Amino acid sequence: SATTMMKLNPLSPTPVKAIVVSCARLTHPIEALFDSAAIMSLRVCGGVIQKNDAIMGSAEFVLEEHNVPSLIVMGNEGNDVIAAAVAHAMKKSGRTIDTDISRLGLLEATEGKKMSSLLEALMRPVDDALEQAPHGSFEDICDAAVKLNVWKSIETLLTISCSIAERVRDGRLQIHGAYLGTDGK
Repeated sequence: SATTMMKLNPLSPTPVKAIVVSCARLTHPIEALFDSAAIMSLRVCGGVIQKNDAIMGSAEFVLEEHNVPSLIVMGNEGNDVIAAAVAHAMKKSGRTIDTDISRLGLLEATEGKKMSSLLEALMRPVDDALEQAPHGSFEDICDAAVKLNVWKSIETLLTISCSIAERVRDGRLQIHGAYLGTDGK
């Protein structure tokens, strides 16, 4: 963060080399994967980026303020927010879930109650994952949904944010999708 840069050397702060967007519920510290002084970490539940949200606005601000050359959208294995959306979609389609999902109870939509906007935002990549692997296991569909959500988030950044699209178009910014396994790799 800017505060960390100033603490390290207030007269010559380390330039921010990348913005990393990841899930707020990720237990693995993103800063351990990168030079923590050279990244700006933006965390949001489910790794969801939507039109006019705080993550997109924060990314645009950091890009403008620090002229950052890279933006990484990182999904992660074992993402319980995406797992809750997958469980909901599988139940809705009449599929049996082949794993214990009791840990997801607080995230699920209950009968007669509207689904949270967070889960709604994840339904496109989840539905796409179910379509790609109609007979896949719960874990396989979750894994595919995480990766598809990374690409959906990148698509959202490029189609909604004029400033991000312009930076990519003129070569000032590269956007990368990444996936973090439970082994930290």
